[in-house]
Amino acid sequence: MRYSMLILALLGTGCARMSWQGNQTISRDVSAPSDSVLMAAVQALRDHGYDARVVGNQTIVTAPKAVPQFTRPVSTAADTMPDSWIVQVDVTQNQLRAGSTLAVSAFLVPRASERSTDTTQKRNALPVSSSQPVLMQEVERIGNWIVEATVARKTP
Repeated sequence: MRYSMLILALLGTGCARMSWQGNQTISRDVSAPSDSVLMAAVQALRDHGYDARVVGNQTIVTAPKAVPQFTRPVSTAADTMPDSWIVQVDVTQNQLRAGSTLAVSAFLVPRASERSTDTTQKRNALPVSSSQPVLMQEVERIGNWIVEATVARKTP
């Protein structure tokens, strides 16, 4: 009985999350070392027009970039939605199993007229969450670029 419980526990930790999970920061397991995922993420973001910057050993933050036009609501009212966003990617090595955990989040940067002058952009940025499904789909799409780039780096 003890052995079957131990085997079930090990299988549970060994199974990787293959879909995105989360409300504000989406994450999933990737079967590659964290440094490979980090390098693939930088390349994937740059290939799609983002200015990706490695911050620390496990985090990438992009420079503000225009929010994709198709994600903005269609309205005749004055557009007050932030027009740019920052994408943040965190990669951590899994402790109990092979591979890494990839986490992607985005933050809307308020328009220049709405920013205060004494704080940084990230401090004023508004996190993208599941209450904004179109933007969260775009965050998931960015995560998929990174996963695809990681797989492409592993296969010759």
